[in-house]
Amino acid sequence: MTTIVLAEDRATVRQIVRLLLEDQPDFTVVGEASNGNEAICLVNEVKPEVLVLDLMLGDMTGFEVTPRVKEGSPQTKVVIFSIYGNNSYVLRAQRAGADGYVRKKTPDKLATAIREVAAGGQYFP
Repeated sequence: MTTIVLAEDRATVRQIVRLLLEDQPDFTVVGEASNGNEAICLVNEVKPEVLVLDLMLGDMTGFEVTPRVKEGSPQTKVVIFSIYGNNSYVLRAQRAGADGYVRKKTPDKLATAIREVAAGGQYFP
């Protein structure tokens, strides 16, 4: 079972993504965060296998959250889940230490990305 923390500032989007993830028999969502600081604290506490991270949170960006997550929980893989699809965002996410990047307009790819990074790979389509 792949353990996941979901960080998204909009509650409605967070609920929808949680339902999408919990529909997968091999995923379990072990926590949710509504901002970057909550995400960092929660990941450090529960040490999930994967953090699904919105790029633009209220208090910080996913670019700022990712290295702090990696510092406190190096085994946690980070998948950025964002409306932004420009290659410069993807490259910046990679440089920050993200393991995968999925655009919100392609939510069907999120499960594939999570499985890929949980298995030790990367997902940057």
